[in-house]
Amino acid sequence: MQIVLAAFKLWLSDVKRNKHLNYIDLFCGPGVYDDGTLSTPVCILQEICATEKLARQFYVVLNDNSKEAMARLRRAMANIRNYKYIRSVTTSTNDNSDYNTWPDIDNDEHSFVFLDPFGWKGMNKEYIRRLLNNPNCEMVLLFCFNQFNRFKNYDEIDGIFEDLFTNSELSEIKQFCAMNPGYQNERFILNTYVKSITDGQTDCYVIPFKFQIAISLKTSHYLIFIVRDAARAQKLARALRNFANYKDDRLCYSTKSDAPRAPLEVS
Repeated sequence: MQIVLAAFKLWLSDVKRNKHLNYIDLFCGPGVYDDGTLSTPVCILQEICATEKLARQFYVVLNDNSKEAMARLRRAMANIRNYKYIRSVTTSTNDNSDYNTWPDIDNDEHSFVFLDPFGWKGMNKEYIRRLLNNPNCEMVLLFCFNQFNRFKNYDEIDGIFEDLFTNSELSEIKQFCAMNPGYQNERFILNTYVKSITDGQTDCYVIPFKFQIAISLKTSHYLIFIVRDAARAQKLARALRNFANYKDDRLCYSTKSDAPRAPLEVS
């Protein structure tokens, strides 16, 4: 939450002079977790509602397939000061099975998108590329790498990751992973995914932030930040270092291990 919020605040500081702003979270979860921790959308909405004027600039789209989670989120949102002034708020409980029904964004509107699904569902490459066709759209994606750790034989990945990779990309992944050690596999898979969603898009500055499982030190997931402004990307890279235990020249950080890891070749 703190990492995504830091990215949102940097984005907001640069774009808040624009008349129309968008915040989209299609896997938003409850407003408050059982231990009392505020969820990411609630913290972001608090920033949006810092003033009545700012709230009036925002269109907000929130979705979670759990009706209970969405009800809790709505209750939490209602308690945010200036929440009633948000220009438009759409909340829904769709299962996100059909990405063609997901929201689009006008190309002249600045938007911040957070896609944090459980597993792979919701990471549809075509939808992400559709959003990135808007040069004013920035996003944070949760890339659940732990799913790859359970495969001893990469031939088993057939039929599982079609939303993320083409058949040709999956074939390249299988061939590469059969011939190279684990850390190179991880780098190749992530680079392949980043290229598949950003290739041909305008000004995509990609910053990955890595999380590791404490006991095994295997990668559990990445937060992938896609920033459309070079100066802001540099600011975000510096900000992310404050959350990192381990830092390298490629801006791939671990929050669990101080042991060196091979850098990712992601620009």
